[in-house]
Amino acid sequence: MKQYIAKSEEKLIDLQKQIQAKDNTLQNTQQNMSRSEEKLIDIGTKIQAKDKTDQETMQNMTKFDDDSKVKLEELQTNINMLQNETMVIESKSIRSCKDISKIHSAKYSIYVRNDTLASVVCEDAAFGGGWIVIQHRFNGQVDFYRTWAEYRDGFGSLDGEFWWGLKYLHWLTSARKYELLVEMKDYNGSYGYARYDRFKVGSEAQNFYLKVGNYSGTAGDSLFYSQNMEFTTKDSDNDKTKRVQCAEYHHGAWWHNYCTFANLNGPYTDTPAAKEAMFWYEFKNDNRPMAYTRMMIREIDP
Repeated sequence: MKQYIAKSEEKLIDLQKQIQAKDNTLQNTQQNMSRSEEKLIDIGTKIQAKDKTDQETMQNMTKFDDDSKVKLEELQTNINMLQNETMVIESKSIRSCKDISKIHSAKYSIYVRNDTLASVVCEDAAFGGGWIVIQHRFNGQVDFYRTWAEYRDGFGSLDGEFWWGLKYLHWLTSARKYELLVEMKDYNGSYGYARYDRFKVGSEAQNFYLKVGNYSGTAGDSLFYSQNMEFTTKDSDNDKTKRVQCAEYHHGAWWHNYCTFANLNGPYTDTPAAKEAMFWYEFKNDNRPMAYTRMMIREIDP
């Protein structure tokens, strides 16, 4: 019996030791879990701090980008203002396309009278360059059947078809000597030009009368009949004939006499031998319509 009790006590002591070992293991596990939890909290805190730092960095970068954009825009504005001021200063000495070097059919601004600036297209390739384009037609997108005021002030777009303006022609040609070049091409692709060694337009009070000099070229002289003639539009009849109003008859404003041998401001049409068409009679001795016309003037060296 005593032996049985002794063995039971030994088993009980062994069981207590096992329970104590498990308690120690559990305690160690809890301690490790606690330390892991602390580490996780620390990592989370560091991540939050990093996120906050990254957010602040992004905000600073965005603010820097915004500030840089504003400063860049201010710089570009100042550059543009400086360029405009420089152009105005330079333009004060520019009175014709001959004063502008190294250009190729570019738009520019010149002084046409005192402090009056006007935009022009300068042609630098054809016939030695230095030409101011005063009329250009090539696709019929601009209606040229216009009033006196429109022909006086100009219309259309310098990037497309246009009439520069009679008042500008008067201001330039009354102050300095100019020559005239007229280019044309028919619907068959035949090209011709007419060049006049003098070109002058009178004032509006003189109805913008025309004076041209000696002719040379390949298109024939169709301006001989317009010499000293006043300009006529659909609403201002200054031609010589009483039978018809020539601008209405030909549907084109021009320096009409008893009407005209040239109608370069007439309707853009390919109708053969039409009185209402862009024609230059002496080109082929008929009223064949033109597909392309360009009129240009150039200052003559004194």
